[in-house]
Amino acid sequence: MKSRSLITAGAVMILALSACSGGSPQPSQSTPSNGSAAAPAATTAPASPTTAAPTAAPTPTKAPQPTTAPTSTATTREQPSGPAVGTSDIKAMLQAWGKAKSYRMNVESNEQDSSGTVVIEFVRPDRAHIKANVQGETVDMIEIGQDVYVNAEGQWTKMSLQSSPAAAMIPNPQTTEDEINKSLQEGNSLTKGNLATVDGQQCQEWVYKSADSNEGGTVCVGLSSNLPVQIKTSDGKVTMKFSDWDTPITIEPPI
Repeated sequence: MKSRSLITAGAVMILALSACSGGSPQPSQSTPSNGSAAAPAATTAPASPTTAAPTAAPTPTKAPQPTTAPTSTATTREQPSGPAVGTSDIKAMLQAWGKAKSYRMNVESNEQDSSGTVVIEFVRPDRAHIKANVQGETVDMIEIGQDVYVNAEGQWTKMSLQSSPAAAMIPNPQTTEDEINKSLQEGNSLTKGNLATVDGQQCQEWVYKSADSNEGGTVCVGLSSNLPVQIKTSDGKVTMKFSDWDTPITIEPPI
């Protein structure tokens, strides 16, 4: 459950800025077509095989008909009818998120093998409190720097790691922007959807389309705050709601 929710958050927030990359493959396909047409033309000039040569020429021309494939691929990417989310929109959201000192994230999963709820409190730079009830099992975990405290059956235990798991869960604006560029290069798309109201907050939907259906979804970004209000997977099975931005949240060692 935890890995799915984090992967979803990353996948949805780490998005392509536009679907512009769909245009570049087409020129490269048409160029070879012209090249192959020029070669048969030279063959036509020599002798009476002129009749056979033209027949050969059209055949290769039909071969590049894979032009149909790119067209259908492009159609798939263009399904979201709204305009592409701009670079400035992405930067504004990442900067607002990067400046937030604390927030809560409520995750609800209806997946068959990981149904349940998770509440995560974050306090920068490296504190998190995770309370989960998944498949009937309850987990209470506090992460402070490299120290992790786990409550099992009412008893807290402590372990120390080489790195901070809490810090790794808090998105880094620059890293996220780098991933956005990577996603763009892979041909994914991010477009503006409808205006929505989530828990009384007005937000703009960003629709993420990916070749991998498991990574698609919708992010709703607050109109006034530029902060994420809700993230939802395309299949609707996982929903994350963000709240209490910059609200004082206390996370201390339990033992």
